[in-house]
Amino acid sequence: MNVTVTSLRPVWREMLAASYRALENSVAGVRDGEWDNATPCAEWTVTQVIQHAAGDQLAYAKMLGVGDGPAYDPFTPSGAVDGTAAELVGDAVERTGAAWAAVPDDSESVPTPLPHGELPTPVAAVMCALDAAVHAWDIAIATGRPSPLDDELAGHLLAAAREIVEPLRQWGAYGPVVEAVGGPSATPVVDDLLRYLGRVPR
Repeated sequence: MNVTVTSLRPVWREMLAASYRALENSVAGVRDGEWDNATPCAEWTVTQVIQHAAGDQLAYAKMLGVGDGPAYDPFTPSGAVDGTAAELVGDAVERTGAAWAAVPDDSESVPTPLPHGELPTPVAAVMCALDAAVHAWDIAIATGRPSPLDDELAGHLLAAAREIVEPLRQWGAYGPVVEAVGGPSATPVVDDLLRYLGRVPR
């Protein structure tokens, strides 16, 4: 874990910002008639993935001392949003971004909503970023848009994921690792991340 913490410490704020941009852009790109599209998250529609992603961010914010967390269970999203999806995600990202902004650069660890509890600050932040970024990908793929991920972002997300995901996989938050098939990819690190998180690269 120490090597991962050291590698992520200089970049975790940048990774959060990039992931939040990806999530907001993916949500902004959803057109009328696409809200009920199936997604790479089994049994969840586009709207439900958006609700889940927003709720997860609010859960991180609460653990960092901002807000009361989501008003619903992010793991049982209703598929019905009060207001607009863009407003839901925008509010969640704003609150969680403010919470992370208040975390000092030299902070060693912070509480998280993950079963692991408190984690080294860079790892906790990049896991929060991973949640936003991967669900941005889910939404983009479900609505026929290009992947919002690139290899630089994916490399940092994968470093944190390899430290944290296995207990979460057993809990059902991620599917089994997907075996690589096919020829060379233009984004091999993105593909590695997606496969590690139980997704089939598209």
